[in-house]
Amino acid sequence: MFNPKNPPRILFKYRHFDELGYGLKSLDEIYFSPPSEFNDPFDTGIPILYRSSGASSERILEHMLKSNLEVNDPPWDEERIRSRHLELIGQTKDLQVAQTEDLAAIMELSQRTGVFSLTEKESNILMWSHYAANHTGFCIGYRTSPLYSFLRTQADVILPRIVYSPDCPLVNPYDPNISLDWYYAPFTHKFLDWDYESEWRLILHDGAKRIIPIPENTIESVTLGLRISKENEAVLIEKIRARKLRPNVFRIIRKFSSFELAFAPVSIE
Repeated sequence: MFNPKNPPRILFKYRHFDELGYGLKSLDEIYFSPPSEFNDPFDTGIPILYRSSGASSERILEHMLKSNLEVNDPPWDEERIRSRHLELIGQTKDLQVAQTEDLAAIMELSQRTGVFSLTEKESNILMWSHYAANHTGFCIGYRTSPLYSFLRTQADVILPRIVYSPDCPLVNPYDPNISLDWYYAPFTHKFLDWDYESEWRLILHDGAKRIIPIPENTIESVTLGLRISKENEAVLIEKIRARKLRPNVFRIIRKFSSFELAFAPVSIE
């Protein structure tokens, strides 16, 4: 998961025009949203469901000590780890209580994680409606490899593709055989109904609301929505010129013979 597996050459971001200009800023920077800003209340709110790992008490403690350095920021001291271990094996506290406390801690940690969502599709009618204000906005095409490579020089970013499933993932963070991927399970699994989005995510641990400026060569294209106003079109083109970008610019047009969108090139010279 931590390195992207065969991502598309171009990944897309649908944007709309807002009073504060946040949509236009996506031509300049990547903003890592906290989960509290997502439109899906189940997104990253998937509970961590525990199951028995069948491991010995000693192996669980060994795993907890090791994963502590990877997950907790700042790391817990060893006494706290051993206390939690005793709770989990039922010697000082009911296991369900301990798991409830851990889940609360995990949810708090997830709110500090930043996400920038992208998609493989630039002509999805539903996404133009949902994320580009009923086709009045625009869509940015990012060159995946240059963007990801640059961001990796700035932060420990990962780029997984979303897994769509009818079921919540089952994760036991105290299973000695599990990897750090368990932490990202709530960020990489969504309910099956969202599969039309074909989503990829730039995920930054402990990076909620962080902003990273991006270089000009990371932008491949800008597409104008079917219903974009003349005023907003002029604002967008002026933004492209001011930043001295050289993207391919297109305008969405409707294919009247089918439920499809087509692209017409636009000259901004």
